[in-house]
Amino acid sequence: MRKAVLVLAAVLCACPLRVTQKRPPTAERILDRYVEVTGGKAAYAKIRTEVNTGAIEYVGKGVKGPVAAYLAGDDSSYLVLEIPGAGKIEQGTTHGVAWERSALMGPRLKSGEEKAQALREAGVTPRADWKKHFVKAELAGEETVEGQACWRVVLTPREGKPETRFYDKETGRLVRVDQTVTSPMGEIQAQTYVEDYRAVS
Repeated sequence: MRKAVLVLAAVLCACPLRVTQKRPPTAERILDRYVEVTGGKAAYAKIRTEVNTGAIEYVGKGVKGPVAAYLAGDDSSYLVLEIPGAGKIEQGTTHGVAWERSALMGPRLKSGEEKAQALREAGVTPRADWKKHFVKAELAGEETVEGQACWRVVLTPREGKPETRFYDKETGRLVRVDQTVTSPMGEIQAQTYVEDYRAVS
């Protein structure tokens, strides 16, 4: 009896253990899931206008002000923000033209990477139809953002700098966007936090 037990133990030790690890999703699957959990393509197709409100803050400078963005289904947009000490800044896009008007610089038309970025973010469905503006999406690992375990996805646009998006692994929702904003004052590293998700008609 003892001999049989020893033989069995030897056989078990000789057999390699197979540990099945779940493969992470592709970047495309993460982006598609975001569309699904926020209503689906059919719901996005019905949107004609959208209003986003929030706050802009220059970290470390103690400067913070309100911001509002008005978007339309024809890729038109109007954004207005109030910055203490700088006054009101207005930006917009229409028919492929990107512009800005501020107390500091007056009215001007955007060009190059700055224009490309403005047009990329205009309209009501830029995040639902990412292939319209980006040529590549890559999964770049995992990261915890605001206490949430997220997938880190890097998107390369047709023109301009890549941007990084963070999607909650559990809910599939977008949590943060990191991007390089091109402006007359040079390149600015910006982080946008997305929150207050809610169901609407």
